[in-house]
Amino acid sequence: MNKKATFGYEWKDGELVINAKESSIVKWIYNKVSEYTDNPPDYLIRETIEYSEEELTYDEAKKKVSLSKILPYVTAELNVRIKEFEIRQADDIQRFLESEPDNEMTAAIEKEYILQKVSGYTGGVISPREGRYIGKAPKRRRGLKNIIEGNEPFVSKEMYESAVKRIQEGIKHISNKEQDDDFRQRHFFKRIDALLPTVDLYKLDESFNSSDDSYAKEVLKKINDIFFDVYGADYLGRSNEFAEMPAVIRGQRSGHVGLAILNIDIRTGEQWRTHFLTPRGIIERHKYEIFSDDYNYVMETYPTYDYWYTGDKNIDFENEPDDIINILNSYNPDQQGMKME
Repeated sequence: MNKKATFGYEWKDGELVINAKESSIVKWIYNKVSEYTDNPPDYLIRETIEYSEEELTYDEAKKKVSLSKILPYVTAELNVRIKEFEIRQADDIQRFLESEPDNEMTAAIEKEYILQKVSGYTGGVISPREGRYIGKAPKRRRGLKNIIEGNEPFVSKEMYESAVKRIQEGIKHISNKEQDDDFRQRHFFKRIDALLPTVDLYKLDESFNSSDDSYAKEVLKKINDIFFDVYGADYLGRSNEFAEMPAVIRGQRSGHVGLAILNIDIRTGEQWRTHFLTPRGIIERHKYEIFSDDYNYVMETYPTYDYWYTGDKNIDFENEPDDIINILNSYNPDQQGMKME
């Protein structure tokens, strides 16, 4: 039986030894968390200014960059650096991790950071309970005996304690709003996950694309009711950042109509992630998606598409297709919908 080693270590000749590549990554993570807590990246400072409900100077915003921004940024930067390292087939990962990012890499990190937030990032780059990297020996009980398993340290105690201290302090200062937004996104998906087993996806697709759209209206209403229950409103204002929203979609070339869950940046209207409800099941189209049959189905049906959601009460629907308006207004006749491309 192959033993699974903790990231940063590997089994060799029956002994747990340090893995040079993985341990370099772990050390880099600890360093970055500490570094960015004291000196956040410019992007996070500007984002804090933009989303703040009060006017902040650059220096004031620098002190207000929260841990909920720093951790996904560290993860994003690591993802981009590792990908670039593998593309270039470099041999010294530590030097590559520590190199100064150019403008192209910085832009890629910022884009990946948004994807990290959209994906429901919850933290956990470093767990304060994990002391194995500094050689702390965890205890495991087996029968009446305590089994001591100590690992060779490769992170200094000072580096570890500094990073953990910053994380513990940062957690205290994550605003209630940030916690509430994260909770709502996760809670919405849990409610949708509970609903979907009761939905006939074949019938749903057929209903959207036939003269009898009653089942499509019924399912859309159930999902919209969940949205209203979780977010407390039919539409969201600029005080929100990201939200998962039900939407009616139509392929621009195929004309096929369906239902999807979109992740929307409320402040910009930009769409970041889509879960398609299809006869094949729930399919997510993502930049890392492998070209499977399901992916090909989505690309054939919705390579480009229009989408409408009940997310903005001020949008005029006079020039939109009657069938789409009919479906959306079945949820709330007094609530206009929003269409985007």
